[in-house]
Amino acid sequence: MTIKLEKIDTKIAEQNFVKLINSDDYKTIFLNGKWGSGKTQFIDNIGENTNNSLKFKTMDLWVRKDNRSVIEQAYELLHRLTYWLVRSFALFLIFIFVTVSVLSPYKVFQLASKNMVNYSILFIIVFVSLYQFLKIESDSVYIWLFRHWPKNINKLLIIDDFDRVSRANQEEAYKLFNVLHGKYKIIFVGEFNEISKSDKTGYLSKIIDIKVDLPYILNSHNIWMEFSNSFSTATGQKFNSEVVDVLINEQMTLRDREQYTELLNKELFFNKKLDRTQVDQIVAIDYLYLFKPTEYEKLRKGRRHSIDWDNIEANEKIVDILRKEGDGFPSSFWDTPHRYLINEGVSALSPDEAQEILKDDNLMKKALSAKDTNQDLMKYISLNWDNDTFKELKPNLWRIVLQAIKQGHRTLLVQDIVQLLDKEILPYKTYLSEQSDINHLVYSIPSELHDLSDDEAKQIRYDKWWSVLNAAGYSLSEKLYFLISFHIFNYFTLGQRSNEWLSTNMDIASELYPETIILSRLSARGIFYNTKEWDQFVWDDINILSMESFMSFWEALDYLSRSTEDDGKIIIWKEVPDRSVVGVKTKNQDSNVIQIIQTKLEENNQNFEIK
Repeated sequence: MTIKLEKIDTKIAEQNFVKLINSDDYKTIFLNGKWGSGKTQFIDNIGENTNNSLKFKTMDLWVRKDNRSVIEQAYELLHRLTYWLVRSFALFLIFIFVTVSVLSPYKVFQLASKNMVNYSILFIIVFVSLYQFLKIESDSVYIWLFRHWPKNINKLLIIDDFDRVSRANQEEAYKLFNVLHGKYKIIFVGEFNEISKSDKTGYLSKIIDIKVDLPYILNSHNIWMEFSNSFSTATGQKFNSEVVDVLINEQMTLRDREQYTELLNKELFFNKKLDRTQVDQIVAIDYLYLFKPTEYEKLRKGRRHSIDWDNIEANEKIVDILRKEGDGFPSSFWDTPHRYLINEGVSALSPDEAQEILKDDNLMKKALSAKDTNQDLMKYISLNWDNDTFKELKPNLWRIVLQAIKQGHRTLLVQDIVQLLDKEILPYKTYLSEQSDINHLVYSIPSELHDLSDDEAKQIRYDKWWSVLNAAGYSLSEKLYFLISFHIFNYFTLGQRSNEWLSTNMDIASELYPETIILSRLSARGIFYNTKEWDQFVWDDINILSMESFMSFWEALDYLSRSTEDDGKIIIWKEVPDRSVVGVKTKNQDSNVIQIIQTKLEENNQNFEIK
């Protein structure tokens, strides 16, 4: 699928123009229109599609490819056979003259000799003479022929893009018009206002009989409104009305439209940016690239979020479209500018591709376990989470995500989806502002929390999650670890929820995360940080912990932390913030506990430091 431009029907205007051409009243006609507005195509259509006996002969003076005069070129164009007969006859006479002149000192029989020097001299002289003939200023010959040789009334001379012709060529052309005016039908094609600026004498205005504007259907408004419709048909999306206004107000022509369409087709379809970029912004970027290349370069060289928008000298509507920060899908230019640059590859997901991943268990598992987060997929899920069309995907998504977590995958994508699942279970109140005059915080309260105390809301959330995790086959420690690691609850909140983990007869050694059970027990008994009140049962459970669980246990109690550097050094803290009081205060850790930790680390050859 590509954007296809329908051919604009100018048949009625073409027929009317033919009437002007065939009229004896108008010998010289000026077809007026901006460069690229379709004048040449309009003339070509007349020559191809109308019932017209005239043969159109076009001169492109602004792309002259030889050094012949304008008058000589015009004569060849209108009287090609006569032109070459005259030229050939002149060449023949010169050849005879030069040959006789060269051979006169010699006898004819000498030509039969093997004197190659004579032959060489002969041909060099002839060649030079012929070459010099090609440079002869012969305008007077062709002017005489134009005036006295029978004219071909079936031919019409067209001077295309006359406004783009150099001043010198225009002056040459005026000499030609003096010769042809009134004898041949001539059509000038160009932008009249541009020619008038350089034509100080007003000569052109004097020699043309009538000025004809291009048909109204070819004006900017019509061609760009038609383009907008073609764009919508090809992409299934509406073309931005503000960009249309800019294109119309700046009088962009048919040639501009063709170039813009070609660029959009390449970017949207060949480079596959449709559905992977925000369409309003990709059409704005393509506009700058094509019509404001200097400003496009400023965007291309600017760093993300550091573009000097006030320095972008383009229509304000275009700039506003590009600098818009959007939470929509796909990501905006503001978030991912490199995706919008011309000829840049795009690895972003389209909505169809996101749907394909969500509906395929294997693809979804691969996305959940990938170290590099698929931000496009997460954005698509987030934006469509509450849509009716997304509801049928949620049960399977719940199952796959909980399964991935059970297998140890806790990527950023998994974390983001769990946050959505948590809000699905029960939404949270949202902080709005602080009213300093009455020292109150202002929140937005969802309807689900109306008439519920904070403790009641926590209990409902806990019960629902516990049921979900039970159904997913999570063990006790896996459930506790899930609720803690995804920050749904902390140990203090969990300690108030249930007595399920208080039994000291429970075999925690078989659990995957036994430290979570011990910590939950301590919280439930109110002795979480008070190590001096721990009984032997607690210490016995601690002693059977694996090295990983042992470190996780003491990390939760602020006794140690693990370095994020490559050395993996463990830090044992002798002094930590006191969480039991408000404000910035510290407390000394239990020295006996530090000794126990130190001994365990030494026995397992761990790299540690006491601070």
